[in-house]
Formats: sequence, C-alpha cells, structure tokens
Amino acid sequence: FQSTTSLLHFLLDTGYDCIKPDLVVMKVAKKLKIVDNEEGDKNFRATVKTIQQYSIHRNVRPTIIDFYFLIDEGQRGAKKFVRSDFYN
Repeated sequence: FQSTTSLLHFLLDTGYDCIKPDLVVMKVAKKLKIVDNEEGDKNFRATVKTIQQYSIHRNVRPTIIDFYFLIDEGQRGAKKFVRSDFYN
C-alpha cells in the first residue's frame, strides 16, 4: 500500500477491527504522551499500534478507545454522549 491511511481503509473495509485516527485522536495521543507530535506517519502508526495493544490488553474494541479520545477533546458528535458537567 502506498500509505498507512490506505492500508487502514483496506483493513476496516475487510472487517479488521482497527482505527484510522483523525486529527482529534492524534491531539489526544499527544496529550497522553503516546506521541511527541500530532503529525507524521511515524506518530500515526505509533498511535494505532498503542490503541491496538491497549484494546487487546483490556479486551475492548479499538473503536471504543477512539471514541473515548473524541469525547476527551469535546468533538461535537461525541459530546452528546456525556453529561455536560464532564467538561467542567
């Protein structure tokens, strides 16, 4: 595959349980010190790998962890799933 994103699209389309982190997820990965920078393929891969490993260890789907990251950053679509005082 030409890019990591293409590979992850393929894996998702074929039913593999993985994530394709967006900028919000990468921002949280930096905040959690999973990576030093939100950009770059190396950091993108490190985030995917860390979430995959954590998911296996905790027996939870990677998409759930991805969703937790979206909630943490207050993404509009995810905010409606937590109480408003969560962000206070």
